[in-house]
Amino acid sequence: MAVKKQGALRQISVHIEEPKSGAFEWVLSEAGDPDVGTWTPFQRARRPANTYKAAMADGLVALESMIDDLDNGPRSSTSHDTHPEPDRAMKRERAKRGAQATPSKDPPEDSAGRNRTAFGFGLMP
Repeated sequence: MAVKKQGALRQISVHIEEPKSGAFEWVLSEAGDPDVGTWTPFQRARRPANTYKAAMADGLVALESMIDDLDNGPRSSTSHDTHPEPDRAMKRERAKRGAQATPSKDPPEDSAGRNRTAFGFGLMP
């Protein structure tokens, strides 16, 4: 049985921009040349969110939806990988949402009454 060779781990960030007051938009960027420290945006929100928190959560969902194996992270298929099509990631996320039969519940609260979440990555202790 052949072992599939993994590509290099891609350095992808999620950040939030506020083009106008109260309109928060997530942006996915990928690191370029490490000597220069450049980041190239390759996907962004189509519509703004009303809060930073909601925009960050949406951005993390977009990032997660483009990763085939969350345990191994986003991988390059070649040494000169092209950025994924934004529509592919969005279609996959919509399909996942449509497959959920029950509505999501609010996350549990801590002793101070705050929700314990880490956006799309599970619960914070």
